[in-house]
Amino acid sequence: MTVSERPQANTSPSQASIGSAWIIVCSGTYLIYLALNREHAKLDFKFIFLSSRNWHLQVAKSQSRPRADRRQH
Repeated sequence: MTVSERPQANTSPSQASIGSAWIIVCSGTYLIYLALNREHAKLDFKFIFLSSRNWHLQVAKSQSRPRADRRQH
């Protein structure tokens, strides 16, 4: 992999680290919320799971497509 040809390659590891940190923050927030009130925690966990999964799908789509395809859409 030559980084000089694709300067955008520098952004993909940072996106992955931001995503993992975001999941850690969400899970920590969920644990705190679970300790506070356990009734609504399941709904929040579904929301956190769906939002994190959607984010991973967006990252996977953006990484799998070449840059030329992104300009057309």
